[in-house]
Amino acid sequence: NFSSASDGPSRLAVYMASKSIDVIISGRDTFKTYAAEGYFEDLNLHLDAPELLKWDAAVIETPGYDESADSDVTKDGTGRGDVLPYGVDLSGSSLYGSISTKLSDPVFAFAAGAPDPDNAKIFRQTLMEDGSDE
Repeated sequence: NFSSASDGPSRLAVYMASKSIDVIISGRDTFKTYAAEGYFEDLNLHLDAPELLKWDAAVIETPGYDESADSDVTKDGTGRGDVLPYGVDLSGSSLYGSISTKLSDPVFAFAAGAPDPDNAKIFRQTLMEDGSDE
């Protein structure tokens, strides 16, 4: 668990730096924190317009990380980036709901620099039970 353990964020950073993670599912508050810290990629990079439209009600937009040269160094750009679609609300997924150790407010997101985003897309499709072929 990358959100509740005291070393969770550090462990997550190690997994991401070693390109060992494609997807992050977190609670909504943790999702917003991690999006602000640059842990996720914009859904527009991985989902086409029809997919985004189909899941519009479940798409979650939040401020991301600001990597610009004029970002506030004391804040590291955290939460000062553009508001973009970074996550998909999984609370309506019956498959996710059947998991015994689940989060109460789950959000799916593509990990920044994911080594295999196609696997992440398949996983999202499975969780959202949309059955589309890509």
